[in-house]
Amino acid sequence: MNRDQEMLLKSIHSIVNIDGLDLGYGDIKYLLSNMIAKYGNRGKIYISEKVKLVLEEFGVPMDCEVKYKSSFYGKNSRFYKKHKIRFVVDHVIPCNCMLDLIMSSDKSINTIGNILSSNVVVMILEGENDELNGMGYRSMITEDFNLDNNIWGRYKKCGISVSDNYFIDIGSIFR
Repeated sequence: MNRDQEMLLKSIHSIVNIDGLDLGYGDIKYLLSNMIAKYGNRGKIYISEKVKLVLEEFGVPMDCEVKYKSSFYGKNSRFYKKHKIRFVVDHVIPCNCMLDLIMSSDKSINTIGNILSSNVVVMILEGENDELNGMGYRSMITEDFNLDNNIWGRYKKCGISVSDNYFIDIGSIFR
C-alpha cells in the first residue's frame, strides 16, 4: 500500500463510520465511490491480453512506472493522439459494489483494507469495455461473485483475458 492508498483508506474508514451516515443523501455515495476508484488507480494497473498485443505492436514498454493519465488516459493522452486507439481503466469489481461490501461489513479499518485490496484495475480496449456494458456488467457483478476466490466473473463471462503485465501510475491521481 502506498501513501496515497493509505490516506484514502483512512479517509474512507472515517467517513463510513460517521453516525447516521446516509448514502442516499447528497453526493456522499458519489464521493465514496470516487475515493474507492482512486484507491485502485494508485496501485498496479493490469493490462488485458488484447491491450498487451496493441502495446507490443507499437513497442510500448510494460511492467514499469508511467504517468498513466498523460500517457494513456482519454483523448488527450499521447498514445491516443498518435495512434487513435482509446483505452479504458476498469475496476474488476465495480466501485459501487465495493462500497456495498464495505457498508455491509463491520467497517473496521482492517476489513475495509482487505476489501480494498481486491480493487484490481485493468486497462482494457474500448471494445472490451463495450462488451462488459453490452452484457450488463458495467456496474454489476456476476451471480457467482465471491470476494475470496472469484472476482473475475465479469471478465470470464465477456471473454476478457488479463495478462500478468501492468503499469504503476506515478502521475496525478485520476478518475
